[in-house]
Amino acid sequence: MKSIFILALSLSCAATAALANPANDIMSERNAEFFEAVNAADADAVAGFYTEDAKIGPPGEGIISGREAIAEYWDSILGKEIAAARHVPGDYEMPSEDMIVEMSGYELLDADGNVMGGGRAILTWRKVDGEWMITRDLWN
Repeated sequence: MKSIFILALSLSCAATAALANPANDIMSERNAEFFEAVNAADADAVAGFYTEDAKIGPPGEGIISGREAIAEYWDSILGKEIAAARHVPGDYEMPSEDMIVEMSGYELLDADGNVMGGGRAILTWRKVDGEWMITRDLWN
C-alpha cells in the first residue's frame, strides 16, 4: 500500500511539473532585460524589445506606433521623469507557441529607491525569428 501511495504521489508531482507554465521563465528573463535597459535610460535598447510594427499606449498619450516612434517616446522620459523602475511579476498566458499575453505591474522609484508610484500593464509578446518581442504594450 505504501508503494502505491509513493507511486501516486510521484505521478502527481510529474503531472504538476508538466503543467508548469513555460511563459513564466521566458517572461522573467525578458522583463529583467527590459527593465535593465529602462534603468540604464537606453531608449534604443528599450525600443529594441518591440517589433517594427508595435503599438504602445502610455498613460495620457495616444497610441504610439512603430519602433522608431516608440524609441522617441522612451527617449523623452527615460532618466528624466523617473529614476528607476521595477517589474512586478503577474500573470502570463501562452495561447500559442509564439505568443504570450502578460498582465503584470511596475513600480517607479525615486533616486533613493523609494516607491513613488506604479501601475499595471498588459503586453502581447510574439516570438519573431527566435526572439520574444513586444507587439502591444498598454499601461496605466
